[in-house]
Amino acid sequence: MFRSVPSILLESLYKGENALLASIFYVQLRHYIGNTVTVATSSDLFEGVLHEVTDDVCRLTETSPGYEDNLDIITIPLNQINYVRVSHAQ
Repeated sequence: MFRSVPSILLESLYKGENALLASIFYVQLRHYIGNTVTVATSSDLFEGVLHEVTDDVCRLTETSPGYEDNLDIITIPLNQINYVRVSHAQ
């Protein structure tokens, strides 16, 4: 029997100039540090483990190695994020 894996979708509230909404998105995102996430921007899709969120950026370690077998740290500006999907939320 197929069992769906629960995931959480956070839509970015960072768009625009509303500081209150931006801070809510920041707090929500910080809650999921250590979880595997998929982050979508208008031009890219990143997957990795979220390990840092600052006022301006989030950083994640990619879950699959690139060409050199190294796991890269990806830095994404919060104002560029369209949504974040959290897999296996703790």
